[in-house]
Amino acid sequence: FTSLDGPSLAVCFTCFPLFSYWSIMATESGMVDIKDLRPYVMRMIPSARRRLAALPATRKALRSDLRAMIKKIGPSLGDIYYEKDLNWQKIQMETKRMSMEELDPAQKDEAAKKEE
Repeated sequence: FTSLDGPSLAVCFTCFPLFSYWSIMATESGMVDIKDLRPYVMRMIPSARRRLAALPATRKALRSDLRAMIKKIGPSLGDIYYEKDLNWQKIQMETKRMSMEELDPAQKDEAAKKEE
């Protein structure tokens, strides 16, 4: 089967987990390096270079659209929009109470229909 003696085989088999760990670490660090190199490689491709050059303008447009939406919708949120420190538990309880109040008339209508 092999020309290795018993102690040599034992050393090989006991080192397998260590070699496996090292190979996993080397592969993982290699993948991290490849992910870090991707933006630099993409900059060399002309079509990607045009898309990357257009990104700042796209980001600026998105930022202005988002700010406009927040200015439009924000005041309707009340305290959530105006207050700096919020008690989220209180807000959740108020929201739950308000939703229960909205359901009560519907439940009353269903009860009235059942009585007729």
